[in-house]
Amino acid sequence: MQRKSFIEKKTILFLNIAVFLILVFSFIKSLEETKPVKKELKKVLNQLNFLKNENSALQEKIDYLKSKYNLEKEIKKILGLGYEGERYIIVNEETIQLPQEKSFKEKFKDLIKKILP
Repeated sequence: MQRKSFIEKKTILFLNIAVFLILVFSFIKSLEETKPVKKELKKVLNQLNFLKNENSALQEKIDYLKSKYNLEKEIKKILGLGYEGERYIIVNEETIQLPQEKSFKEKFKDLIKKILP
């Protein structure tokens, strides 16, 4: 009888271990299956954020163009039109020479000249 009890205990322990391993492998498999879903969800959320930003930018443009003045200004810019007597001057930014920033040494000399007559 004691021998039978020992064998039953071993069998029950073996079955418990088997069930535990099946549950562990099942859990790991379910985690692996959710990885592509999480990746796709992240991709969709990024797309959603992009579209929200784009929507916001378009809404700002709509609000800007609701003004008759701004609408007229943009139409004139796109079509290259103007009122009678208006003239356009096209300036190439590369040909404009902006004044050079003075160095610290030159600024200091100018400051000294202003302080000391």
